[in-house]
Amino acid sequence: MREPLPPRRFKEASGELQADALELLLTQRLDTVVKLVHQVLGASQVVALWQLAGQTVIGPVAGNGMKEVGGLTAWWHDLQQEMGTVVALKKKPTAKDEHAGTEGGIGIAFKATGFAGGLLAFGSSPQDFDSEQKQQLAAFSEVMQDHVKLLVAQYKAEVAGESRWRHLVEQHPEPILICHQGSIVYINQAGAHMLGAEGPQHLVGQPLSGFVAGDTPLLMQQHLEAIEQGKRLAAQDFDVCGLDGKKRRIRTHSAPITFQGKPATQSVWRDVTTQHAYERELIEAKERAEEMDRLKTTFLMNISHEIRTPLTSILGFSEIIADESEGELRMQAHLITDSGNRLMTTLNALLDLAEMEGKMMHLSPQRTDVVEQALRVLYLFKRKAQDRGLVLRLSVPRGHSVYAYLDQRALGRVLENLVSNAIKFTHQGTIELTIEVVSDDLFIHVDDTGIGITPTFVEQSFEAFQQESQGIQRMYEGSGLGLTLARRFVELMGGTIDVKSEKGKGSRFTVYLPGVVFNSSTAFF
Repeated sequence: MREPLPPRRFKEASGELQADALELLLTQRLDTVVKLVHQVLGASQVVALWQLAGQTVIGPVAGNGMKEVGGLTAWWHDLQQEMGTVVALKKKPTAKDEHAGTEGGIGIAFKATGFAGGLLAFGSSPQDFDSEQKQQLAAFSEVMQDHVKLLVAQYKAEVAGESRWRHLVEQHPEPILICHQGSIVYINQAGAHMLGAEGPQHLVGQPLSGFVAGDTPLLMQQHLEAIEQGKRLAAQDFDVCGLDGKKRRIRTHSAPITFQGKPATQSVWRDVTTQHAYERELIEAKERAEEMDRLKTTFLMNISHEIRTPLTSILGFSEIIADESEGELRMQAHLITDSGNRLMTTLNALLDLAEMEGKMMHLSPQRTDVVEQALRVLYLFKRKAQDRGLVLRLSVPRGHSVYAYLDQRALGRVLENLVSNAIKFTHQGTIELTIEVVSDDLFIHVDDTGIGITPTFVEQSFEAFQQESQGIQRMYEGSGLGLTLARRFVELMGGTIDVKSEKGKGSRFTVYLPGVVFNSSTAFF
């Protein structure tokens, strides 16, 4: 693929090619044509001549024995006098134009895109070339003209495109840099400003790694080298320090390009100093919050243990007093026991929550009789239900127990929280616990005829410390952790919990535990 010539070699205002650009253009692009002329004509040397801006430019050249060609001005003058006609080169070159092994030849001059060009074929004498070879030289000169017209048209289009590109880049509000082998070869004004320079001219040629702060200059160098080799890398963040001593955090997006015929890296910088500081503050705030959460968890666990120990003694003594007393003293002892049990329930809930949030709770699944666990929970709440005039029911698959691979404590805590919640919010009627097996999946339903839940509060009911009745005048006691713990225990066991409720008509909580039922086709390890 043909590489564009450096834009500095083209005069955009006049639309004319400079001599140095022409020399490079013709040497690189027309060399094949000159070599073909040399081969077809059998000449000792073939030289292309061009006249531009008062200068005679030589090249390309094909053939052997040419020591140095400086101008060949004598022959070139004759060719221009006979523009478009093949002319015999009879004059011997002057000492200034001398080149070994050349006595004479033929040549032709032509017009090409606003300037004159020519082809010269050398032999021992002009008579070395017959009429057919002269016609061939004339034909090759026409080919040369077509090539030059095409090259100049393409070149002008490239320069116009690069001019638009430069205008956009130079006016871009973000820094844009081009580096070759780690050094800056182009930078726009925004980039110069970021690096504390008055203009790009103060930065071109300097190694980019010299502006990288901290211990990452080598990383920047490796980043540029990898992209220059054609790799596509994600954006990188670096700390840079400009000539003004000001440090900034930049995010660089880089891509491989070709610049002035050489592999290079084009980078767009974005100043993320403020964003980086904000992100750092967010991280620190998150770490502080996590630390506070750890402290809270530790506090809850410690205080729970500290209160539970004396509370156990209080409950034990209150039960002894109740058994050995009568009348008002016995009633007071029962009040102490009920209040103590309520406090113990709250402490257990807080301890469970602390263990879960501290990620210190680990389940130990084992073969568990689900029906036995359900009977235990119903027996636990039997007296409380009777005191409220409620009926407790258990519905199980007919004729056999249900065994599942579960953590017994977790299953028990789920059933306790759901049944306790149903009793709390049911004033009359029935609470029914149903165990259902579908293939290897276990379903546990807890139905009540209680007050129900407002549809807008259903999802909130599973959040910690949430009750639909709030404030010091709330209608129902409790910490608001029962459903929260039930859901978390179920999720720890790999299941889900769902609720369907209608205000004033009751609720149904359904626990779904997939693939846990133990039967002949299931093996647990």
